[in-house]
Amino acid sequence: MNRSNWRHRSWKGFWFFILSVSLATGSWLQAQERQECLIVLDASNSMSGYKKGTQKMRIAKGVIGELVATMPENIDLGLVVYGHRRKSDCDDIELMISPAPLNRSAFMQTVNSIRPNGKTPLTNAIEFAANSLSTAREGASIILLTDGLETCKRDPCEAVAALLASGIKLTAHVIAFDLSADQASQIECIAELTGGRFLATDNAEGLLDALTVAINVVATGPSQITTIQPVPQPAPAPTAVVVAEPEPEPVIEEFPITLTVPESVPAGSDFEVAWQGPGNPDDFITIVPDWAEERVYKNRSQIEQNNPVTLKALIDPQKAEVRYISAATKKVLGRATVNLTEVEASVSGPSEAVQGNTITVEWTGPAYSGDFLTIVAKDAEPGTWKAIAYAKRGTPEVKITGLPEAGLGEIRYITGQDRRTLARADINFVEAFVTLSAVEEAIAGGDVTVEWAGPANKGDYITIVPAATEEGKYLKYAYAKLGEPIVKVTAPMDSGPAEIRYIAGSGRATLARIPILIKEAEVTLSAPADAVAGSAVNIDWDGPGNKGDFITIVPTYAEERTYMKYAYAQPGEYAVKVVAPMDAGDAEIRYLSGSNRQVLARRPITIHLPEVTLTAPEETVAGSTVKIEWTGPANQGDFITIVSKYADERTYSKVGYAKRGSEVLDIVAPMDVGEAEVRYLAGSDRRTLARVPIQIKAAEIVLNAVRDATVGNLIRVEWQGPANKGDFITLVNKSAADSFHQRPAYVTRGKPVVELQAPMTPGEMEIRYIGGANRVPLGRIPLTLAETRVGLEPPESAVINQTIYIHWSGPQNQNDYLTIVPAGSPDNQRGPVTYTNQGSPASIRLPGESGKYEVRYIAGQGREVLGRTPIEILDSEQ
Repeated sequence: MNRSNWRHRSWKGFWFFILSVSLATGSWLQAQERQECLIVLDASNSMSGYKKGTQKMRIAKGVIGELVATMPENIDLGLVVYGHRRKSDCDDIELMISPAPLNRSAFMQTVNSIRPNGKTPLTNAIEFAANSLSTAREGASIILLTDGLETCKRDPCEAVAALLASGIKLTAHVIAFDLSADQASQIECIAELTGGRFLATDNAEGLLDALTVAINVVATGPSQITTIQPVPQPAPAPTAVVVAEPEPEPVIEEFPITLTVPESVPAGSDFEVAWQGPGNPDDFITIVPDWAEERVYKNRSQIEQNNPVTLKALIDPQKAEVRYISAATKKVLGRATVNLTEVEASVSGPSEAVQGNTITVEWTGPAYSGDFLTIVAKDAEPGTWKAIAYAKRGTPEVKITGLPEAGLGEIRYITGQDRRTLARADINFVEAFVTLSAVEEAIAGGDVTVEWAGPANKGDYITIVPAATEEGKYLKYAYAKLGEPIVKVTAPMDSGPAEIRYIAGSGRATLARIPILIKEAEVTLSAPADAVAGSAVNIDWDGPGNKGDFITIVPTYAEERTYMKYAYAQPGEYAVKVVAPMDAGDAEIRYLSGSNRQVLARRPITIHLPEVTLTAPEETVAGSTVKIEWTGPANQGDFITIVSKYADERTYSKVGYAKRGSEVLDIVAPMDVGEAEVRYLAGSDRRTLARVPIQIKAAEIVLNAVRDATVGNLIRVEWQGPANKGDFITLVNKSAADSFHQRPAYVTRGKPVVELQAPMTPGEMEIRYIGGANRVPLGRIPLTLAETRVGLEPPESAVINQTIYIHWSGPQNQNDYLTIVPAGSPDNQRGPVTYTNQGSPASIRLPGESGKYEVRYIAGQGREVLGRTPIEILDSEQ
């Protein structure tokens, strides 16, 4: 048998043994008390990868389905999923099912809806799951299924140690799916620290076995030991039937293993174990107390062809035994003793400090994973912690927040593996000296200036609360920061005896207090009894003018703290303008506190609808300017517009603002023909206050021009049309989009002719009349542009500086000219020039240098060469 097959069969044998033990206990598991458990499922992007042609998430879903079908009845099962919603979010963790008696179909419907997507926030997910378990402090379990390591820059082992140190009794079973041995070893600590099972697999069969083992361990309850013992089977009942002998199990030949270990190592440290023997890659080495029974194992490492292997010592000083365990039979094939010596640690800090201060602590110790320092009360139980700092190599000094209360405390060095205290030092916290000074009375909701002196520890703050308020509670507050001995704190809105309190940021203990009387704010409002909807109402007021106080007008039936348009009540500005609501009826002017929007005063006011009239012509041309006469409230922002009769309310097109003194407005009509409306809209909320109908007619356009021309020609266009603001005529290619235009000629009433310069590109063109309102063609006629023909007849040769005459023919477009340049010159080169508007023949003076030259005809538009003929310039007549 080759080594890979041996490994596969040995691994299967191990799972068969574990599974048979678990299933054999199934009958009595049902009678156990109920257990609470969360499956924490990895739905990170790596779970979208494939294993032997099947997506890993699909494998996990199928296995969970099989597990749920045979779930022990005494488990309240829930589901936490991470990485399933967002790609790069370390907080993408969701409690999809709270722990409860299992509804199998609903559970699987939820599982099957999950899609892998994001990161792997292992640490955050474990903390989230622990906080989601109602029995976490009495004893609860999680089963973590992951195919990856932490990707959110946190240490799950440290976090688990901190959770346990806080008093949470969590058992975490970790299933490493498709991880390498090195990767798996990095998260094995999660299970080790909590007393859970660490199970690794790379296929669906092994994954189901691992989940089954974990769930059956959960069903036994957190009090069960981790030793796995075979369950005795009852003897078969006597029978007269002759049964064939079962096929014997294959014989597994195993050989002794020799282990080499140090004579002694510090408790909790990592040390190397060398081994000699054939060794199966799935075998492992463990360390246990020397008195431990066979099949008991604690910290362990798989050999995986590694020699030596690294093993973590037990944390308690004792005589221990290192054992080599067969993966196939669980037999001990080799053993060696090692003495675990006491680990030395020390802590030191000031003998006295002010309550709540941050303390600098010096320490020495092993700095094992999860070890931390804390400060607790002198009589605190072992394993108790408050604020902590992790013991990391290279940081012999740490800062820790001291106790919030005065009294005797203790600095402790605590191990992460079992929360044992390795070192301690006394520290006495003395009462902080705090003074407060302020006025004896204040107005409700007003700012109170408070002078203070105190420790100004991180998070310390000053607040004002009613005298009977429970300790630690607060309302509005200001932080007590060094260098800022005067702060402003908002007084509560409830009148009566109150207290100014200085509260410690750590623990929220009240370190000082002084009394203050809160008086009810006196507010008066004066305003007209009536107002027009949407108008600005003049309101006189008198009151505290506290920060954020404001005045608003709302319907009488509006709930307290409701507001609409408002104006701030600021000291020195005792007259404000507030826009009235648009709904007619009984309303109230209200003065609201900026502190909590409590109504401090109110006054009735009646809101009337405004009277609005509109006068407009019955019809108009699309895009034309329409004169509208109006009367109305002319409130701020009111405007008039013309829109389709069927346009939604609050819709508008071109507008004219309704301002007093401008009772006649010019409004541009829309381009869409048909039934329309002139509407008066309120600036406050754009509701329509008045409307009159108007018919929009299509504009009548007439265009007249030549139908054929040559490129570059100046085209004369006669037109008739509305000549609305912005209307123009343009000449474009026939295939150009309606929105395209070039070289527009704007039309003006009284000037029925425009001229368009034709482009230099021949082809089928269109002359278009474009509406200025929306740049849509209102009329068009065709025009064909032909290429131009140019003829040039200069003499074959002439003498330098001589004036010659050139007979020519061509388009004679605006700015066309003739020039003479050296032969081969670039097309944009220019020599002596004569313009074609002088007629033919054209006279031109030759250059002063002899040589080969060209006479060129140049288009005034674009400077394009339309024709060229050679000429030789001589030094003298030959």
